[in-house]
Amino acid sequence: MFDQEKQAVRKDHSKKGRIDEGIKEICDIINSNKDFYTTSSCSGRIVLLKKGARKCDNEFLYETHEKAEMLDVKKALEQLDNSQVWFKQEALILHVACRDIKSANKLLKCARDSGLKHSGLLIAKEHIVAELIGTDAMETIVAKDGNVLVNDEYLKVLMEEANKKMEKNKKRIELLKKNIISFLFAS
Repeated sequence: MFDQEKQAVRKDHSKKGRIDEGIKEICDIINSNKDFYTTSSCSGRIVLLKKGARKCDNEFLYETHEKAEMLDVKKALEQLDNSQVWFKQEALILHVACRDIKSANKLLKCARDSGLKHSGLLIAKEHIVAELIGTDAMETIVAKDGNVLVNDEYLKVLMEEANKKMEKNKKRIELLKKNIISFLFAS
């Protein structure tokens, strides 16, 4: 059954429906192993998120998987209405279907050895999914009721900190890639 499901999965199941460039190589490595396939992924990102009544109603005013730029963020903040707007930096996340508990535990060890200490296993019916998740994240409200709540100086500090966390996140991706190659593909 696992082999059939692995064969049937042809695309990333994240909301975006494609793999971020920054995490594509590690997804390809994982997917080349007979015991795993990725179901969704994000390499990490910085966003301005307009909150809706429900999660599915949220809207991105700004999104980047690279460093944030002040002019782009300021321009996005011009699109205000009466919603709340949050500045968020999110870490990498990978959902990986695993053949069995033994392979899942090996992958989980790779994640934890790479500093992804919040990683864990999701088990539902016959499926075992490893959720590999980074820890470098931050979020704060920056606008409410049509008003920007932060000045340019504070916005610059937020962006600098988020950009630093994105750099740490990229290093974790490289370490995870190295560990996956070492632990899962060693003869």
